[in-house]
Amino acid sequence: MQILAVGAGATVLFFSEARAGSDLLPSANPAPQDEEPADSWFTTGFSDFSLHHLNFILPSYIQVGPEGKLTGDLKWDIEGFSQATVHADVSITNIQIDHRGLADHPVNIPDLSLRGAITWNRSEKIISFQNLSLGRGGVMARLDGAVSYKNAPAVRLSLFLPEMEIQQVLNALPADLIPKLMGAQVSGTIAMNMSLMADPANPASFKWEPGIRVSNYHLFREPPGISILALKSDAIHEIRKNGVAIRRILLSRDNPRYVSYDQLGEDLRKAILKAEDAGFFNHSGFNLEAIRMAMVRDLSTGEFVRGGSTITQQLAKNLFLTGQKTLSRKLQEAMLAYALEQELTKQKILEIYANIIEWGVDVYGIAEAADHYFSKPPSSLTNEEAKTLASIIRQPKKRDFNPKSIPFPSEEAMTERPFVDE
Repeated sequence: MQILAVGAGATVLFFSEARAGSDLLPSANPAPQDEEPADSWFTTGFSDFSLHHLNFILPSYIQVGPEGKLTGDLKWDIEGFSQATVHADVSITNIQIDHRGLADHPVNIPDLSLRGAITWNRSEKIISFQNLSLGRGGVMARLDGAVSYKNAPAVRLSLFLPEMEIQQVLNALPADLIPKLMGAQVSGTIAMNMSLMADPANPASFKWEPGIRVSNYHLFREPPGISILALKSDAIHEIRKNGVAIRRILLSRDNPRYVSYDQLGEDLRKAILKAEDAGFFNHSGFNLEAIRMAMVRDLSTGEFVRGGSTITQQLAKNLFLTGQKTLSRKLQEAMLAYALEQELTKQKILEIYANIIEWGVDVYGIAEAADHYFSKPPSSLTNEEAKTLASIIRQPKKRDFNPKSIPFPSEEAMTERPFVDE
C-alpha cells in the first residue's frame, strides 16, 4: 500500500501492514500488543496541516481557505476494502460551512476540537461514531450513533452535554450561527441528553427525546437589537419586508388600535389557540409532541412542509427573526422563545402575538383584521367570525378572503392543506 502525503504540514507519518504471516512491521512503530491486529493501520501526526489541500474531496458546502489548519493525531485501522476506522484527537481551525439548511449565510468556525472514533463500513454503507467528543471553547458534547446511506439517509444519534453554564454554551457557539444572540448575558445552567432515530423509509419508527434541562435561568443583558424586557411595558414593533421597514406598531394601550388580552374576547382567544397552539397554557414555549409530529410528516414527504412551532416560537420569529427555514433561525427562535416565556406572562405573549401577526395581504394586527373582513372591532366578533379569522393565521396571504384581495378557500381545502411554517 502507498501513502501520499500532500502539503508541508504533515510532520510525522507511520505506516504498517499486519497481514497473516507477515513480519513487515517497522521496528520504529510496532503494533500495540493489547489490540486486535487489523489488515493495516497507520498513524499520522499533523502540525498546522493545511486543509486547503483537501478541498477536492470535501463536500462543496465545506469551504476551506489557505488559513484552514489541522493539528493533532489520526490513527487509521483498515480492514481490507470493507471497513475503515479513524481514531481522531485533532483541532481544526478556520473552516466555513455554507449550506442553505444551516443558515442563509456562510458560518465561519474559528476552531473545533474532535476526539473519538469514526467507522466507515463500505459494504453496509454505514458511518458510525463512538464516544465522539465535539466542541469548542471548553464545551464538549459527546455523540454516539450511526448514519446509513443505503437508500435515503437514516440516522440513529445520541448527544450528551454535561451540566454547565448557559453563558459558556452561548460563547462556544459560532457567532455566525446565532448572530442575533451575540452580546447576550444570561445566568443559569443547561444540560442535554438527546436521542434521535429517523428513517425516511419507516417514518412510524421515528423517535426523538430532547432531554434538555435548564435551571436558574435569568436574562440580565439583552443582545443588541433584541428588546424582550421592553415588551413588559411600551414597545414599538417594526414590520419589515425584504429588509425595508413598512410598518411600525406601538405595543401599548396608547395605540387606539392595540387590543388588550381582555379585549380579544373569549371566543377569539379560544379560536386562536385551537388553530395554532392548543397546549399554549400548559407548555414552557415548546410543544414536543407537535415537533415530533412535524418531523414525522417531514420524513414522510421528504421535504419541510410542517412546522410544529408554538405561539411563543412564532412570536419570537415575528419580533426578532426572519422567515428563513434554517437551523440557525430555529436555534435562535428556541432560545428567544424560552426567554419570552421566562420574562412575560402567557396573557402578554398572546396579546402581543394577536396585535403584530399578519392576518391577510398587508393586514397586521387583530384590530385591522376585524375591520378588514367584518367592519367591526374585535370585541364585537361572533364565534363563527372569530373561528374564520383564526383559520387565516397559518397562511394569511392565501386565505385572505376580502373581495379586494385573494378569494377565501373552501372549508375542504383549508382542512386538507398541511401546516407550513412560513
